[in-house]
Amino acid sequence: MFEHATYDAGHVTIGPGEMLVLYTDGITEAEDRSGQAFEDSGLEGVLACSTVQHDPEALAGAIIAAVEAHAGDVRLADDLTVAILGR
Repeated sequence: MFEHATYDAGHVTIGPGEMLVLYTDGITEAEDRSGQAFEDSGLEGVLACSTVQHDPEALAGAIIAAVEAHAGDVRLADDLTVAILGR
C-alpha cells in the first residue's frame, strides 16, 4: 500500500464455531459529539454480545449499528469496514 512498507505473513486456524473479525480503524476511531472514540472497548462490547456472536452477518450489522449509535449525528471521518469469517 505504501512504497516502503513491509508486511509480515502469517496464518491462523479458525476452529469450528470460531470467527475471525477484521475491521478498519474507522470502527475504533469513530468519535461522538464530545470527541470520545468508539475504541477497542466499544468493539469488544459488541463482540461479547451473546445474541449475535455466532452469526457473522448479524455481528457485522451489530458492529456498524453500535458505531453509528456512538457517533450519533456526528459525521464519520473514515470508512466503516468489517469483514467476518466464520467456521
